[in-house]
Order: sequence, then structure tokens, then C-alpha cells
Amino acid sequence: MAFQNFSFPQVVRDLALTLANANLFASIAESVASVGTAFELLERGMTASGMSNHTTFLRAVTAGTVHAVGRPLTRGRPSWVWGCKMTADHEALGAPSTVPRAARHREPRRDPDPHRTPRPAHVLHQR
Repeated sequence: MAFQNFSFPQVVRDLALTLANANLFASIAESVASVGTAFELLERGMTASGMSNHTTFLRAVTAGTVHAVGRPLTRGRPSWVWGCKMTADHEALGAPSTVPRAARHREPRRDPDPHRTPRPAHVLHQR
């Protein structure tokens, strides 16, 4: 399950399979949107997180290859929205998807409070 084209702003993924149902289409759209957003945001010191996934299941693909092409519909400061089109070898549309991603600045890792005294193990297990 490799990405065939990573030339931003388009992400292409081809996946050979024997059966693709609605769950698999949603997973493919999720990976295309997540990788595409992260690819661009990591260079800026930001990270992406999922917000939702709206995949409309039209038909199952029973054999062959699913071709997924994702493109950002909007690239805003707080969020990006991706459109993903998944087709089979015969070019029948299997499931269009809209997948929003939140764009966030990375938080610096916080050290635990140095003044807090850890509880002994026997205190943690008491009722």
C-alpha cells in the first residue's frame, strides 16, 4: 500500500485488492488526506489531526485496483479540507470523500511538575 504520486497538492494511491467495501474506502481517503496534510505541515513545524470523514459509498469493487486521488479543496490556517475520488480499474466511481484535517502548531513537550511527589505504588492500589 504505497503512494504512487506525492507531488503536492495531489496525492495518488493505488491499492490492489479482491473486495473494497465502505470501510476500506473511508480508510483510504483518511490516509490520503492525513499524509497529504502532514507532508505540507511538518515542514512548517505543525501537525495535522483528524476532524471527520464523509465517505459516500456508491458501489463495491470486487476485483482489480482501487485508484485514489486526493486534492486539497481548501488550505486554511485552522483546517484543511480534502476531496478524495476513488475509482476502480474500469473508472467507475466507488466512493467520493470529503475529509477535513485540523492544522495545529506543535506544542512543546512539557516536563512533569518537578515539585509533585510521586505516589508510592501501595497508595495507588488502595481503595
